[in-house]
Amino acid sequence: MTRLPRRALSGLRLLVLAHLTLHAFFSPVYEGPDEPFHLARARAFAQGSFAEALAGEVVDADLVHSLCAWPCGPAMHAAFDCPSFGREKAAFNIVEPARRGGGGSNASSNYQAHQPPLYYLTAASLLELFAPGFGTAPESQVLLLRLAAVLLVGYVLCFPLRELGKGNVQLEALLLLALLLPGAAESLIRVSNDVAVFAWAVLMVAALSRRDAISTKELALLAAVGPLLKLTAFPVVAVAAVVGWRARGWRPGLLIGASGLAVFPLQWLRGWAWGGTLEANTPLGALGSLSEILLGLVHSAATFLKTAVWLGGWTFFRPPTWVLVAIPLLGLIVIVRCLRLRSPMANRGAHLAGGALAAAGFVAFALGQRQIFGVWGGVGGWYLWGWAPWLA
Repeated sequence: MTRLPRRALSGLRLLVLAHLTLHAFFSPVYEGPDEPFHLARARAFAQGSFAEALAGEVVDADLVHSLCAWPCGPAMHAAFDCPSFGREKAAFNIVEPARRGGGGSNASSNYQAHQPPLYYLTAASLLELFAPGFGTAPESQVLLLRLAAVLLVGYVLCFPLRELGKGNVQLEALLLLALLLPGAAESLIRVSNDVAVFAWAVLMVAALSRRDAISTKELALLAAVGPLLKLTAFPVVAVAAVVGWRARGWRPGLLIGASGLAVFPLQWLRGWAWGGTLEANTPLGALGSLSEILLGLVHSAATFLKTAVWLGGWTFFRPPTWVLVAIPLLGLIVIVRCLRLRSPMANRGAHLAGGALAAAGFVAFALGQRQIFGVWGGVGGWYLWGWAPWLA
């Protein structure tokens, strides 16, 4: 590799980290999708009894008071009566002193209770470790976990991803370029388990690329971690299982795939069937006619792709026209390059297995969102970023 690509990649890596760090401060407090509900799970492990935290059913009263005091989008306004965006300056308000609102005096139920607990246990450890410096106010905890997400992404970009890029500089540059999209920061730099899935996916792909340097038991252990963070890790587990089978034999492949199922007994002990899949644990309503279902799935797919590129344009931020033009063009460049470049894991069977599982999960989730909430298009593009290291 010449010195120019090395310098260019280093510069691009620094630009990505600057972009993600800026987002951690720029995005209003609680503006990240589902951010307060993920925070509530972590706070429960840091402050409450382990049994109650493991259940994860409550958004504590102090967090609800805080939510009621800050500007918010339409969904949060409807749920907590927080002031709507536009009444006051929202950008960078995460560095302002903590507030408490008058409404919402009681704790609220947490619709993220079905999520596996590993991310929240880790986040709770960070909240406790840095409490002397950041305090225990929910606003400070949001900033702390956002910055932790920046550091986690920075680690995987500078070490495992950099090692992978030595074999294919174009693919490393492609993923770095994609991370400049607004949707990357919105998806990864928030209080959420999606950034953990992203980092885990990079480590999984890096481990698979090392072949004999990593034992089957180590691969199996790593495969078990992903779904314990979030069930969206399963497509990457499927890829790992097929790659392991092709490279090591059917027994290692089976062990790697079966290890990902470790989340099922844990979630069953927590009271959630099928690993905590929301659609399998909630009463479901009607779907509609076949034509309505097909149109709804198309709408959900369009929303999924759109929000992977950019989510926040519909809340507090009103962008200039040139930004609206530049972002789709950048997204198109990334997509075209993805179609033209081959993955470092040149294994079609593995990609087909992962793609089939991801597609099935998308359809099931889209149908479930329709039956539970009565709407189409509820599948956020942040799931795509957890798969980005495999897709790239």
